[in-house]
Amino acid sequence: MRAKLTLSVTNSAIRRGKLVAAVRHTSLSDLVSAFLDSLEIPSSNPDELDPRVAAMYGAYKLPRNLDTDALRFDSLVRKHLK
Repeated sequence: MRAKLTLSVTNSAIRRGKLVAAVRHTSLSDLVSAFLDSLEIPSSNPDELDPRVAAMYGAYKLPRNLDTDALRFDSLVRKHLK
């Protein structure tokens, strides 16, 4: 079902939107609709993982003897002392 929606946006946003829509061979309305459809409703449980993140969970197994503190320290030294 389609319905009309009135929005107040800046002129520059309208120009950019029309350019992007033209490049993608679609209408500004379809572009805005696709954007709104891509928005996710926040979970009421803040500890719940995003489904895209949950799908990656466990994809890579770290070695049991990995010293993450040493890795973090080495990374900070490389970042801040070079």
